[in-house]
Amino acid sequence: MKKTLLLSFLLIGSTTLFAQTQNALSFDGTNDFVQTTFAGVAITADRTFEAHIKVSTSAPSNNLCILDYGTGASGSRNTFMVNTNQGLSFFSGGTNGNLSSTTGVITAGQWVHVAFVLSSGTGFLYVDGVQVGTGNLSGVNTPSTGNSVR
Repeated sequence: MKKTLLLSFLLIGSTTLFAQTQNALSFDGTNDFVQTTFAGVAITADRTFEAHIKVSTSAPSNNLCILDYGTGASGSRNTFMVNTNQGLSFFSGGTNGNLSSTTGVITAGQWVHVAFVLSSGTGFLYVDGVQVGTGNLSGVNTPSTGNSVR
């Protein structure tokens, strides 16, 4: 009797779950981006940018933008990207405004979690939770004008 009740409970209590598919963005490398209306984190405030990315094995060898906002003035831009050496970079411009990891930390064809952290003027780059770069970014001073986050 106990086995019958247990089996009945398992059959009645089970539900069908459907996995979500086709819920990622796919870019072909030609003028692709998602434009938001968010102006981004301004001035010298601490910030964290993170994403799960997969760089195609057929991706172009130029810089591949993950996040970008701000103006073109020195120290006023925030560009988080995979650079031409398969490393991570944060670019703000000017003195103490740029940071890059060692080369080859991003493997094409493989999903990875990447992050950039700015904390009290020091920048950190991470791949899958492992720090791959750090440096002085005291020159970052992003205005609330310019391009919104894309």
